[in-house]
Amino acid sequence: GKALKIAGSVGLVAGVAAFDGRIHRNMPFFRSGRTGRAVGAEDIGRRGTFFEVLCRPEGALGTAGAFYLGGWAGDSERARKTGVMAAEAWAVNGVLVTGLKALIGRKRPDAENDPGQFRPASRWNSFPSGHASSAFAVAAVVSENYDSFWVSAAAYALAGLGGAGRVLQDDHWASDAVGGALLGYGSAKMVLALEKRKGWSRGLYVTPGGIRIVRKF
Repeated sequence: GKALKIAGSVGLVAGVAAFDGRIHRNMPFFRSGRTGRAVGAEDIGRRGTFFEVLCRPEGALGTAGAFYLGGWAGDSERARKTGVMAAEAWAVNGVLVTGLKALIGRKRPDAENDPGQFRPASRWNSFPSGHASSAFAVAAVVSENYDSFWVSAAAYALAGLGGAGRVLQDDHWASDAVGGALLGYGSAKMVLALEKRKGWSRGLYVTPGGIRIVRKF
């Protein structure tokens, strides 16, 4: 069950971490090589791109807000619910990311190419990637609420590109992005499971008398 999934996630992160140094050392050659140019690695790894901004923590929260406002404007309960749940997943994920960054204290990539430097309770905060984690938290909620292969594919592709960009920018080790993605996904699943057990959905509605919260059973 859950223990097996957690163990599998830890194993996956550890497996990727074994190649962190090699991936980091070869990143400049990948970006300038034929394969890198073919997939647009330079563009994906550039700061301020659409993918990078969208996957910032504030960008992910903005996406949640856009779903809610779009649902309110278009009278779509599903979009409103997606926005609320995405914001909840974003918040839960943010607490977990902040705690893990402080607890683990991993040094970000630099010229030393040593991914094994850790100093808990310091300013080192490489693991996990907050960009990847926030993006996957929102993507998982969107995928769950919209039963469409194409919606899921688009949501996870955008989140994945954002996480990959952080590695291409040399701001994170590859395992930071993978760990962040798994944490974000797990945070979303926690929120979705909790909402499902409650058996109701919430909505914020603007009325002439003010803003009210409605719970539908």
